[in-house]
Amino acid sequence: MYIPYHTLYKILFLCLCFFISSCEIDCDDDDYDDCYDYFFDDCHDDDYSAVISFTPPEWIYGTWIIETNIMEIQKITFVEDLIFFDIEEGNVVDLAESIENYGQYIEENMNTQREYRFAVFTGYDQFLFEYQFIRRSENSFEYSDSDGVTAIFVKN
Repeated sequence: MYIPYHTLYKILFLCLCFFISSCEIDCDDDDYDDCYDYFFDDCHDDDYSAVISFTPPEWIYGTWIIETNIMEIQKITFVEDLIFFDIEEGNVVDLAESIENYGQYIEENMNTQREYRFAVFTGYDQFLFEYQFIRRSENSFEYSDSDGVTAIFVKN
């Protein structure tokens, strides 16, 4: 008998939900249930923080300024494992911190001497957004994102 994969996934998901719901936790007591602690550890949420770390290629390190003013990002800075966006009003956004604060994560899809690309996902593995940086020369790259925005950035 053939059972479609999506049906198997539903059954697996329901079994997992039943298993988790059968576990109990008492955060006032140091001896909380092992199965719930293993999956969630709600008593120690303050100790947990997802760490977003980028690994851009070295060619893109430094500060880049938008060539034509067509979007709110005016400047992008790449530093070893961090990316900063300078927005029109002078606000600087630490991209890793912003992604962490919303419980999201990244997957780097391309990291070469010509291209750097990563996608942002929710904590539930749903695709949210993709950023792509394609090297045009030593002093410029093309920015594009999943909203269809493209722009040229030049080395500062």
